[in-house]
Amino acid sequence: MASLKSVYDVVIVGGGHNGLVSASYLAKAGLSVCLLERRHVLGGAAVTEEIIPGFQFSRASYLLSLLRPHIYSDLELKKHGLKLLTRDPRSYTPLSPDKWTKDARSLTLGSDQKKNYQQIAQFSVKDAENFQKYETYIEEITQVLDPLFDIAPHDLGNLLSKRVSLVEKLALVYNNHHIRQYAYNLLTRRAEMASIYSLLTSSAHSILSAWFESEPLKATLLTDGLIGAMVSPHSPSTSYVLLHHVMGGVDGEKGTWAYPQGGMGAVSGALATAARAYGAELFTGQTVSQITLDSDHKASGVVTSEGVEIKAQYVLSNATLRNTLLDMIPDGTLDEKVTQAVQSIDYASPVTKINVALKSIPNFLSDPNPSQNSIQPHHQASIHLNCEHMQDVIDAYQDAAQGKPSKRPMIEMVLPSSLDSTLSPPGHHVCLLFTQFTPYRLNSNRDWTEEENQIKTFSKEDKQKSSYTNIEWTQEGNTLSDSRDSRDWTPNDKESYAQRVFNNIDQYCPGFSSDIVGYEILTPPDLEKEFGLTGGNIFHGALSLSQLLFNRPLPNFTPSSPFTPVPHLLLCGSGAHPGGGVCGAPGYIAAQMVKRLVKK
Repeated sequence: MASLKSVYDVVIVGGGHNGLVSASYLAKAGLSVCLLERRHVLGGAAVTEEIIPGFQFSRASYLLSLLRPHIYSDLELKKHGLKLLTRDPRSYTPLSPDKWTKDARSLTLGSDQKKNYQQIAQFSVKDAENFQKYETYIEEITQVLDPLFDIAPHDLGNLLSKRVSLVEKLALVYNNHHIRQYAYNLLTRRAEMASIYSLLTSSAHSILSAWFESEPLKATLLTDGLIGAMVSPHSPSTSYVLLHHVMGGVDGEKGTWAYPQGGMGAVSGALATAARAYGAELFTGQTVSQITLDSDHKASGVVTSEGVEIKAQYVLSNATLRNTLLDMIPDGTLDEKVTQAVQSIDYASPVTKINVALKSIPNFLSDPNPSQNSIQPHHQASIHLNCEHMQDVIDAYQDAAQGKPSKRPMIEMVLPSSLDSTLSPPGHHVCLLFTQFTPYRLNSNRDWTEEENQIKTFSKEDKQKSSYTNIEWTQEGNTLSDSRDSRDWTPNDKESYAQRVFNNIDQYCPGFSSDIVGYEILTPPDLEKEFGLTGGNIFHGALSLSQLLFNRPLPNFTPSSPFTPVPHLLLCGSGAHPGGGVCGAPGYIAAQMVKRLVKK
């Protein structure tokens, strides 16, 4: 390993996949780059770790689709060892036995449209006929918006600004092919604008209800609008989340998701190999405690927890904006308005991830294995449990809205070892459970007095002036609550929730629980502590309409993404545009901006 130097052109805080993307592009451009990761392994949430002996887990993120195609090619990730295992079928929704009919026990969807028609027709011929039209509708919208994922809101703002000259605008368009493609789409595909507006202002629930009538199909598709979102299925935010999750593809096939061979750590590993090949210096076990500022209040470098100071022209942060600006910037740097805006970012998360080691492949009642431990096509898909009806998902959300883990959680199960034998011992399997909805803090079930209930509706300032000044008011997302009204997760709470999830799975796969070798449970606070995800939010901030484009990561009275209110400090993580998922776009955009600034 290279030794840590005292001066670089760029220092990157955090070694998540976006930080690695930035490091690769900047080093490829000839800049000296230092990346500092606090954990023992690079990758942030895109890591593979052996939590149970002999089993390799994608501990947080677990599927790949959203990584931008140009990043694959620009950084030669296949050359650097990334191998993708494409899944087909893509989706499998078994029905619990009490929901079986003489015609249908499960719903399986994949790339074969004839098979999709047959599967959906079990529930509704009308829906079977509409499904291809729906996929075409969504694909047309994504094609129009796709270039927007690689454009900095800062540049879009300049194109719209009266303060920027026509010559500068033309130069911006000429030098950025993503902007040219987006402009071309807007000019030639104006007919889709009404569809885009309609989708973005509707809820996933209403969109799917307008297209389809069969509940298993609607509930299955609804999950894409809810992944990582602590919102009701009726929320307008869910339409964008749904769109966000179908923007990707694998090897040119839109909407396809793949398992990286070796787990998600293989993605980060290929990015790290590329970054080092271009000359970037990557360090683990290095916690940044402070971002330093010069006399002009510009970011000038970092200081590690061990007191090592590193100077740089630019600092890129792969951490969440709250961690970056409230934990690493010297006190008094930000004005009150900016501080309040940072504190108001919605980081609410519904996600609890459970990583399970199994003795054998699950055997679903709806589609039994022909022989013991026989891997079937549906095992490679995303398996949706407790998704027979959209109301099931609504009920799961409503439990969490009351501060309680869902009684029947929305469960997405994946079995990557069904395609990748490197992850587990022979005959054994890795099972990854992405579950919703679980709150960050649990309801204490305390009875409130009438006066307290009234005070709960006050503003933060009025609460502090009230007679209940001894109460510690806490903020989760945009909601202020009395800390006495909620409590932290205990080990017993976590164990109880895990057993609830396993019992739910047993209804579909009898014997699942008895096949468990071991497991790890990561609640929202665990995801925050382990991976630096504020609030446990996998997107570094909710993908709500109020936190997208010019409002990501902060409202538009602050510099647009990837810039922050601190000059020479840029955000390269998922908290920047276009948001979360293993897409690499925030890291790419930040790197392009630094390259441009260095040339000036």
